Amino acid sequence: MGNGENMSRFGLLITNPNHHWQMTGPIARELKLLGHDPVLISYSGLRRLRDKDEEYAELDLEVRKSPDLTRLGLASSAGQESLGDGQAKKRRFVQTLAWNMWLRHSLLPQLRDITHLLVLNDQSFPLNFIVPHCLKRGKWVGLLQEGIRFPTPHEEGVSAYGRSGVKRFFTWGRSSQEYFQARIPGANGEIVVAGNPRYDEVLHVDQSREVKALQSKLNLRKPLIGFASNPIDDLGFCTTEEKYELVRKFFADSLPVLKETGGEMLVKLHPRESSAAFEAIIQQVGGAEHISLFREQSVFLYLRAVERVVILASTVGLEALALERPVAVLPIGKHGHVHDYVSSGAALPIQLDHIGSQLKLWLSEDFGDSQRQYVADNIGSGRNSAAFIAKEMTSGHAG
Repeated sequence: MGNGENMSRFGLLITNPNHHWQMTGPIARELKLLGHDPVLISYSGLRRLRDKDEEYAELDLEVRKSPDLTRLGLASSAGQESLGDGQAKKRRFVQTLAWNMWLRHSLLPQLRDITHLLVLNDQSFPLNFIVPHCLKRGKWVGLLQEGIRFPTPHEEGVSAYGRSGVKRFFTWGRSSQEYFQARIPGANGEIVVAGNPRYDEVLHVDQSREVKALQSKLNLRKPLIGFASNPIDDLGFCTTEEKYELVRKFFADSLPVLKETGGEMLVKLHPRESSAAFEAIIQQVGGAEHISLFREQSVFLYLRAVERVVILASTVGLEALALERPVAVLPIGKHGHVHDYVSSGAALPIQLDHIGSQLKLWLSEDFGDSQRQYVADNIGSGRNSAAFIAKEMTSGHAG
């Protein structure tokens, strides 16, 4: 059944060529198996992230792209310049100006023939303009959960994630479904557990050979602790300098434990964070022999290589738990231990006054039942996630 027989045209809109593509690629395959020709719409260039054209080509997809800001030579790092939080008039003014003067003329024509659109964020710019535009014109818009969700300071006073009126909201697990049902009155029937197509694939890949090669190449020493950072400053939890000060303290207080045990800490940064800034912190605390940056792209290779992981506020914590890596969480200023890793009993809450002693105890603790239950509640639908979402998009639910 090609598009000549079926007037529906399915679009998958991503703003990140990494985890967004890993979630939507399997859905594109399923749509093709159902006889459709899905369109991949990538706004990665607006995020100054380079598209993975070779991977897109493997699925023989039509690809439509936003203007590519990577060509301007701007670094894709966090905390360089802020337009204020989600309530800031300056942020909204700049977004509205950019939309009306430039982006709407470039992006909207790409959506004219799209009747069914799946997005991963309905509030980030320019999706906060795109989604209402499509809904007003009678297009079906579905939302696939982008990552772990919790209220951020930037969401105060603005429309929250998932509240744009999308026709179907696909969550990863029961816990996230309940979270959004409590925050989106009247939308309970449209919030369904779908699972995560990315996890259906990558969590079950055998990377043992790659892990051994990496450990040999980097001469990694045990105990091997991972520290996975993310742009908590961009999310409004703190300033960039406050984040760097937290990282400095954590590195400095961890060093005695690493030296005593002969271990090592491997640091994984978010693509928008500055590796130079973190390298400078490692030098400042004298940690070059025991703390190093992970230079590979694959977060799952990283998680399989390390033995346990310290996080700030990141989906990486859930992914680590899914791979049975114990997780510890650093507190962020007045916000404390963000998300529910700690409150659910799935992760160790690190206290800044006792970093060294807590790390020593943590190194002797095993992965347990509370962590496994957390994974079951947050990931998994008991089905092929990509096939389920594709069928929901093409069924009467998407009419």
